[in-house]
Amino acid sequence: MKYLFIVFFLISFFAQAQNNLLLDSLEKELPKVTKKQKLTLYFRILNELWETNSDKSILYGQEATRLAKKINDTKQEQKALIYIANAYEMRSDYPASLDVYYQCILLAEQTENHSLLSLCYNNVGIINRKLKNLDKAIAFYQKSLVVKKILQDTLRMASTHNNLGNIYLDLHKYDMAINNFDSAIMILNNSDLNQDHRQIAVKADVLTNLGRVYMEIDDDTSIDPLTYFIKALELRILSKDKYNEAKTLMAIGDCYFGKNQYEQSMSFYHEAKTIAEKLNNKDLLTMVLKFESDYYYTKKGYKKSVEALRKYSTLKDSIYTGDKEKIISEMQTKYETQKKEKENIVLKKDNDFKQLEISKDKTIIRSMIVGIAAVMALLGIILLLLRKRSIAYKNLVTKNLELVQCDRKILESGEIIPESLQKMREGNTDDSTELSKDIELIEKLNIYFGEEKPYLYSNINIEDVSAQIDTNRTYLSKAINNVFNKSFNTLINEFRIRAARQLMTDTKYNHISLEGIGQMVGYNSRTVFYNNFKKITGLTPSYFKESITAGFSK
Repeated sequence: MKYLFIVFFLISFFAQAQNNLLLDSLEKELPKVTKKQKLTLYFRILNELWETNSDKSILYGQEATRLAKKINDTKQEQKALIYIANAYEMRSDYPASLDVYYQCILLAEQTENHSLLSLCYNNVGIINRKLKNLDKAIAFYQKSLVVKKILQDTLRMASTHNNLGNIYLDLHKYDMAINNFDSAIMILNNSDLNQDHRQIAVKADVLTNLGRVYMEIDDDTSIDPLTYFIKALELRILSKDKYNEAKTLMAIGDCYFGKNQYEQSMSFYHEAKTIAEKLNNKDLLTMVLKFESDYYYTKKGYKKSVEALRKYSTLKDSIYTGDKEKIISEMQTKYETQKKEKENIVLKKDNDFKQLEISKDKTIIRSMIVGIAAVMALLGIILLLLRKRSIAYKNLVTKNLELVQCDRKILESGEIIPESLQKMREGNTDDSTELSKDIELIEKLNIYFGEEKPYLYSNINIEDVSAQIDTNRTYLSKAINNVFNKSFNTLINEFRIRAARQLMTDTKYNHISLEGIGQMVGYNSRTVFYNNFKKITGLTPSYFKESITAGFSK
């Protein structure tokens, strides 16, 4: 793996040097050519720059837009706007990027440019996903998919399936995510694009995302996500996609981190950081800083961990507040300019105008008073909402502690599967029905779970459990579904979280970390443990533990 990393680094270095030479050559040609030739050169320069220098890309994109308008070339104008929007996106200026994309959408609708329309819909969906507006993202992706089907654009159809898969992955709907990624792979494999660079880039995206899915469900599958990530990285380098190369490097780093191979993890993140700094991409840099914080914390370098976390928070906040600060600054400049003009007018007016100015000042004061009152009211509402949220969380903690007491009583009685089973026993009078057979299987499972607690082992699977209670996978899966209306894996996760709650409320285990608790109940992955705990209890493990320590425990 070390040599593979060195090879990747050398290939990236020489490719960058070659690109710089080509860029210098193109820029020297600009003063020597006609307007139409200059426009062609702008796009060649943009093609080299868009991924490595967002500031220069915006400048050249704006020049190309102006020139295209001047010679009435609408298609080239649209093309230049796409480069500008991409550049803003690369430096995480999402409001500016969306503004340009909406301009493109209007132009595309006016000129009936369906190809551009589908691209804009897709990219607006990507940005909305980054801003966590998932419903908007899905809506734009689906619009894009409709247009692409009309155009029979198989490559972009695959890309949109990949984007939809990402949304469902964010929502932890893993089956729907895998279905979309598989659809994308099927489209790519059946297309006649061969080794087109766009196909390579999309295929790399899909492989990376499949790796992410299997990394998140690693307790429920034997598939190694590294297999997908390494293939994706090879394709990233081939397609010269530096932004996504950095993201794939980080995915490999996360994978090694999950395997507790921290030094290998750091080496991949270091390479990703180098790319992020060259691209000046805040999104990538925030991911790197978050990882560094977790890495140093794991290595007990708490001071470095806190420093990295501070930088991460500052940079993350700047992504979403930078645009607002820019708008406020522009408004302030505009206000000061208008104020100067008004002062010059006031100097030329007589006393009647001064009286009017005094009246205006009174109106401003009244407006300020109303504004302050509105701000105070808003603060009151925010405080009330925060109090309600705090009460809701406390109620959840209390409910979970009550469930812990119930679980203890159930364990003492030897009946570890919920009372719904007892009700089904009483309600079923015919021993020959399929339901009776299902109940019989669940009773065997009840005894096995109570005596052996197999759900605490990380490698538990339905085949082994079926063998232990003298049945097969199909019958057991059907019985669990019929009796509890849930899957085997969901049932296992519920038992693990119930066990975790027991351990967290027992003072004997106060010295064990939350990650250690997760491992004790069968989770190899900290992320999977946290996600399942939050899904089942409504609380994060850390909040639940802190609440117990603060006085909720009984």
